[in-house]
Amino acid sequence: MARTRGSLVPSFFPSFLALSLVALGLPALVPTARAEDDSATLRLESLVPGQTLAFAGIEDIGAWGARWKQTSLAKLFADPDMKAFMAPVEEDVAKMLEGGDGKEESPLPPELREVFKQLQGLSGQAAVALVGMPEGRRMPVMAAGLDFGSRLSHFVTFLERMKERQAEMPLQIEERDGRTWWTMGKPERPDMVGTTLGTSVLMATDRAWVDGVIARKGAALEGSLATVASFQTSRKAAGDGTAMFVFGNVPAILGRFLPEAPPELPRALKALGLDATRGVSYAFGFQGDVFRETLVIDAPAGDTGVMSLLRGQPIGRKGLAMAPSTAFLFGESSFPLSRLLPTLRPILGELDADIPQRIDRALADAKAATGVDLENDLFPLLDDDYSYYLGMPETGGLYPELVVSFGVKDAAAFEKAAAKAVEGLLQTVGREERVSGKQRTVEWHGKRLYMIELAGVGRRDMVPFTPTWTVMDGRWVVTLVPHAMKELILRLEQGGKGLADQEDVVSILRGAPEKATSLGYVDLQALLTLLYDTVVPVLQTVAKPNLVPLPVRLDWALLPPTRAVRPYLRSMGTHAYVAGDAFVMQVDSPVGYLLPIALAAGAAGMALAGRRTAPMGFEDGMPGGFESRALVADLQAQSLADAVRGYRAAHGKLPGSLEQLTQETDPGSGRPWLDRIRRDPWGGEYAFNVLDADKGEFEVRSVGPDGTPNTLDDVVHPTEAERESSK
Repeated sequence: MARTRGSLVPSFFPSFLALSLVALGLPALVPTARAEDDSATLRLESLVPGQTLAFAGIEDIGAWGARWKQTSLAKLFADPDMKAFMAPVEEDVAKMLEGGDGKEESPLPPELREVFKQLQGLSGQAAVALVGMPEGRRMPVMAAGLDFGSRLSHFVTFLERMKERQAEMPLQIEERDGRTWWTMGKPERPDMVGTTLGTSVLMATDRAWVDGVIARKGAALEGSLATVASFQTSRKAAGDGTAMFVFGNVPAILGRFLPEAPPELPRALKALGLDATRGVSYAFGFQGDVFRETLVIDAPAGDTGVMSLLRGQPIGRKGLAMAPSTAFLFGESSFPLSRLLPTLRPILGELDADIPQRIDRALADAKAATGVDLENDLFPLLDDDYSYYLGMPETGGLYPELVVSFGVKDAAAFEKAAAKAVEGLLQTVGREERVSGKQRTVEWHGKRLYMIELAGVGRRDMVPFTPTWTVMDGRWVVTLVPHAMKELILRLEQGGKGLADQEDVVSILRGAPEKATSLGYVDLQALLTLLYDTVVPVLQTVAKPNLVPLPVRLDWALLPPTRAVRPYLRSMGTHAYVAGDAFVMQVDSPVGYLLPIALAAGAAGMALAGRRTAPMGFEDGMPGGFESRALVADLQAQSLADAVRGYRAAHGKLPGSLEQLTQETDPGSGRPWLDRIRRDPWGGEYAFNVLDADKGEFEVRSVGPDGTPNTLDDVVHPTEAERESSK
């Protein structure tokens, strides 16, 4: 398999990626963008081929200002009490972007200030696409499009000024065929090519792509990514208010990387039923006064694989009818519990042949302990419907009320089997743990309550709850203590207003898809105001302006009280449903939910990876088994061997060492043959051995995990077969 020579991460890539991220990310800091331009705009998804690996775009930037003003968060910032706090901050930020106030220099460099100004001119779409990673090329094919509307000429002028100020910058500007062209890198072999078309700037690492778009005058490419069914399904699910859209073309990604992946990966994907996935996407946008996040997994329906577990029936909202108005966390789903084990057993068996046997042994042990066959006598009685809620008692008190309930098909049969299972479980726990327990029943308001009284063996061993369960209205209901169960029964008897009648929940239900398979609710108003009511006094106590020097004036004493903030905060609602072959999850919240978590997790992961491993070098060790490490060693050794072959072809002889390839340049590209020499995944150095200098025969060898050369775990390039075939 052919490999690219030299560094596995070309030097152009950080610059292109940074430019793309700036194009995609910074407009979010400018929510008051100008009105949308009426001129025709280009859309990158229509210009890249259907086999494009990944796409990320910020949509309709010009419309953000109007949409932002409708959100509760914008209304909060516009509140007079909050504006008193925000006004000095906005003034200081404006001064930094303008270059200071004449008395003090801005902490932002002039180039960055100019970039911010130019990004304010974005109008339609700003997008970047990973078109492909062809073998034999030293860089991936990436494309980007930025729509500046009527301010396109301002951006062109900005680039020209930037080039004039920094003559050493590897940016060339020329006028050709009536338009401005830019190239980044060496003129004869540029890393990036860009030009203008309509109101947009087009950029790519592949000149042929830009030339093709220009030749078609911006007409859509036949068979473009925009015509791919999975892309259309995902984009439609995101809705009209989408501000950011990210799409992964799973078949194209697997087609590119599976041939190089360890053999366990294709087998695992097939077992999980994910090998047929056609696309995954994430969207962030505006939905009235809240933000909507949408996650889509497009995969064919089937009776096997994990995706089959996500395709439940529409929920009946029976669990919602039980939740009190004081619940701050609620969830209801039609997750197929009755067929969970039959679905997971073959999947796990494909991943590890021993797992089904371990499951069977565990079920056999459970049957011996409880006298109940859980898989055949208990689980099939569940009705693929469960719910839970957590809240404070409506009548007062500080002990939280946690209730979990499951739908059952045959109430009498389930109650009998569950009572027997609990009795057997308590006997087993009493023999093996430092906890003893007994189950007793009481009749209360026509319901049979099963109370599980647990106690520690020692005097100081305390169990702070008494689980209580009953079967009523076709549901198996479990609470932490009998008190919560009795309150629940009385509340249902009296028919009082519950969670479903709360204004924020009514709003969430109004926007719920008709065939929703799950519903989630979080009282963010209560949680956020609790956080606000705690953090603000602390800030006003310890983070005083005269003690904490900052580039902007943050006077915490001017923050409004909680009563002024609370009305603008809304609750979070989640829905999941199936649209055709696509599983869709929507999250509506006043502050966004998935995106901040993903960004924080990504930043933490990158920071951790930066500390623990060097890119593709794994000098400090690499997780995983021998096969995954050997794959990386094979790629690295072959890359080093390719560089040696290139040197041999150019000079008619072998280099004296691998280090020589980092010091001498390739006459064709003007770059070193190797940017650096990495250690193998086990921390060892690659050895360069000359086998026959006259014939130009050599080998690059990793001694593998045992550190001993010429053993079975060595990784060598060229292999003996390759040397024989080249003779």
